Amino acid sequence: MNLQAVKAIYFFEMARFFRTLLQSFVSPVISTSLYFVVFGTAIGSRIQEVEGITYGAFIVPGLIMLSVMTQATSNGSFGIYFPKFIGTIYELLSAPINYFEIVLGYVGAAATKALFIGLVILGTAAIFVELKIMYPIAMILLVANSGSGNKYYIDGVEAAELTLTKGLTYIFDVSDSSNSGHPFRFKDASGNSYTTGVSTSGTAGSSGATVTLVIPTSGTMPARYYCTVHGNGMGNTITTVDSTTTFTVTVANVGGVNIFVLNNINNPTLQLVRGTTYTFDLSDSSVSGHPLAFKSGNNSYTTGVTSTGTPGQSGASVTFAVPTTAPAIGLRYYCTVHGNAMGNTITTSGVSVGLTAQGKATTTQPSVAAVLANAVPSITGLAFFTLPDIPATIAQNLDDPIGVLFPFDDFAETFSRGRTVTIIAPTIGTRTVYIAAENRTVVIRPIDRDNVVYITS
Repeated sequence: MNLQAVKAIYFFEMARFFRTLLQSFVSPVISTSLYFVVFGTAIGSRIQEVEGITYGAFIVPGLIMLSVMTQATSNGSFGIYFPKFIGTIYELLSAPINYFEIVLGYVGAAATKALFIGLVILGTAAIFVELKIMYPIAMILLVANSGSGNKYYIDGVEAAELTLTKGLTYIFDVSDSSNSGHPFRFKDASGNSYTTGVSTSGTAGSSGATVTLVIPTSGTMPARYYCTVHGNGMGNTITTVDSTTTFTVTVANVGGVNIFVLNNINNPTLQLVRGTTYTFDLSDSSVSGHPLAFKSGNNSYTTGVTSTGTPGQSGASVTFAVPTTAPAIGLRYYCTVHGNAMGNTITTSGVSVGLTAQGKATTTQPSVAAVLANAVPSITGLAFFTLPDIPATIAQNLDDPIGVLFPFDDFAETFSRGRTVTIIAPTIGTRTVYIAAENRTVVIRPIDRDNVVYITS
């Protein structure tokens, strides 16, 4: 291949591009601005955010690709057609180079020009909407490779960044068949396998398979989850935080986008306890102009929320007394000026000392102490009953229970059709049992006896 000829054509085309720099850039910038004025403002103002993405931000990738494809095609074709039109192309055709080398020089220059224009469009878009490029390197690579490879989905989120609380127990259900051949494990910050507090049950992709992770209160922490076969690319990072009810809030610019930083962690996911009051300190000057508030779905969530002072000034704070009726999922904290991108999601759970279990209506329940000491019986019907609140540590002389309490109450409404019966059980007293109409099998098993109870199927 005559690389010298390819290089000559490439630099000739790039020199022409830089001679008409203003003309090359002004047209795409004006076109993009008009798109934002017409579509982003006129139409976008009537469209709600979808999963934290505004309509203006949603159309940015399309506008970039529209300009890149248009400019790449027009620049490449113009470089060949115009010399043909004025009769100078014969000089090129008489040169000792083949057609492939000619096309490579023109197409390479056109692709480079299109890349420059794409960056200009991205900068123009940033004037109109707040952009957040999560994975800039991957964004460039995916232009050449449309497949991003296998990824773990955690609660429906692709390769989610996890924020886990020290001292709690987390169970990862890997029973879905898609997990077959993808063992789910952890690494520490040094990249070494992390096995402290990790236990597995079953084979990934098989019924009942789980991976349990007990986060220690101190020492080495898990820093990443990954696939032992296919590497880090399937997972993402893990951030561990201390259990706290006070968050010091600042604002940082990461990748050109402002985000909330809570206790020195960039916009973490929050796991809050119902019935507990949390304080978000907004007195840092960086928070000025970034009011922190809460949402449930697309609607403002104000139950239990009290704001004091002006963000960025001394004494400013937001207090969130998480109500007992707060949804388990669907909450998020965000900036009322700049949208969802500055914050992240919130999950809530109840931790009152009590036990909710499920069992068939014909089951004679053992004593409360026996339930705690042994196992909740296997369930072959669709009924549930609730044992009264009890002091577990006194009744069974157990260690303080640890772990994440499964929010049975949040799922009770799922079994809303059926009939109500009464169980007369001398040990625990008369209990009302609700039998749902659906015909399913639910199994509840204890983990480490008094630590965790969860539904496996």
